[in-house]
Amino acid sequence: MTALWFDKAPASLEPWQAATLPVAGLTAGSALVESAAVRAGDTVVLILSTGGVAPFGPQIAKANGAEVIVCGQPDNGAWVRALGADHSVDAGADDWMEAVYRITGDRGADIVLEVIGGAHLGQSVDLAAGGGHVCQIGALDGFEFSSPKCP
Repeated sequence: MTALWFDKAPASLEPWQAATLPVAGLTAGSALVESAAVRAGDTVVLILSTGGVAPFGPQIAKANGAEVIVCGQPDNGAWVRALGADHSVDAGADDWMEAVYRITGDRGADIVLEVIGGAHLGQSVDLAAGGGHVCQIGALDGFEFSSPKCP
C-alpha cells in the first residue's frame, strides 16, 4: 500500500465514525455501479434516510452521468443538491411518488436505490420504469412488501 491510499480523518469525527465512511461509499457504489450498472442518461431515484449511504449515492450516480432525484427529508434539499442531486422531493409529502413521476415524465426511474425498507420497498418497485432496477440496502423499517406491480 502507498500513502495515496490513505487520508486523514476529519477532526470532527471520532475514529470509529471515520472508519465507517469507506464502507458506506462502497455500499452505495456496489449497488449503483456493480448491481444496477448506472450509466449516462439513466434516471436514478435515491430514497434515503440520513445514514451513511446518503452522501455517497447522489455523488456516485451523478459521476456516472445520471439524472439524480433524491427523496428524503425536506430540510436536506439544499444539501443533496450540493452533492449532485438534480431534484429533491420531500418523501414525507402525501404526493411524493407523484412528484417523482412528474419529474420523470410518468416513466419512472431506471434505478431506484432504497435504504428504508418496509412500505418504501413496494413504493420503490412502483417507481421503477419497465426493465428498471431496484437496489435495497438494509431495511430500517423491516421487509414488508406490497406493490400493485408484483401481486
